[in-house]
Amino acid sequence: MCSNTCIVATAAVVGLLFLSACGGGGGGAGLSDAELDRLRSDPRIVRLREIGDRADNLTTTSIYDDYSQSAGGQTTRDRDVQRLTCTGSRCEGDQGTSYDVQDPLNDAGTLLHVASLLDPRAGDALTGLRLGTRGDFDTSIATVEVHLQIDAPDFTVTDFPSVSGYGFWGEHGWASVQIGDGPWAGTEDGVSFTGNFRWAEAYAAGDASGSNPAGLGSATWTGIAEAASTETFRRHQGTATLTIADLSRPRVDADIVIGGASIASPAWSGMALADGRYETGTAGTDRIQGDFYGPNHGETYGIFDTDAYVGAFGARREQ
Repeated sequence: MCSNTCIVATAAVVGLLFLSACGGGGGGAGLSDAELDRLRSDPRIVRLREIGDRADNLTTTSIYDDYSQSAGGQTTRDRDVQRLTCTGSRCEGDQGTSYDVQDPLNDAGTLLHVASLLDPRAGDALTGLRLGTRGDFDTSIATVEVHLQIDAPDFTVTDFPSVSGYGFWGEHGWASVQIGDGPWAGTEDGVSFTGNFRWAEAYAAGDASGSNPAGLGSATWTGIAEAASTETFRRHQGTATLTIADLSRPRVDADIVIGGASIASPAWSGMALADGRYETGTAGTDRIQGDFYGPNHGETYGIFDTDAYVGAFGARREQ
């Protein structure tokens, strides 16, 4: 049976993932120096690093995890949700997790920001990286090997799933969904256990405009979305469309389509704007939050956190 030590430790697991990228425990088969040098000089990565250097805004979904543990002839299973609140470039969780976009190697959420993974301090954590394009965005699929450390004398983790991050970026912002799913193992009070651990989270960041779109007529932003099911923890791709019908009195309508079906809540229509930000809903039910980025509010990025998905979206203004 999972003790209080185990429960507390597993609830904090995702918030401690950053230890893997900062040299915490074990060695892995990371990318070669030649591969890293090639990636660092890729124009897409150079641009992403520049976005990261300018970023002053961060938002993230709740972190959803689900784990099973078998030990001593007993099997337990539990689910946990860590709620996060973001202000400016920093997010704080209700279980001690904290993220800061200005220190991307010191947190779990931006661990899978590719520019950070290519930082020499990331060591051998990055085991795979595939770049591509989708719509008007550059994309990445990154795999990170996790070497977990938990500060609990009677609870250790010896094996933990790798993390896959599905990211995309434009000129002024980036977004990503990260998913972990696989076996884990360790010891609790000297008894070995095995099981499965999976989790999902999404985030968006960049250099926010801090102002509302204005003018006459209407405007539309179209783009893409990445999502993870909070039930199966599987990746899903989609599209994003945001419109302002009257720029002189801007209200935002947002539609996210996943698997060919809209997941938009009625509350996602007519959202008020404040300093370039729109948001509504409740995490785990119908939450959406986004910001406009760049000159002329040319891009928008954000996150959604519903009863079925956590995800991120990005869209570019149509001319």
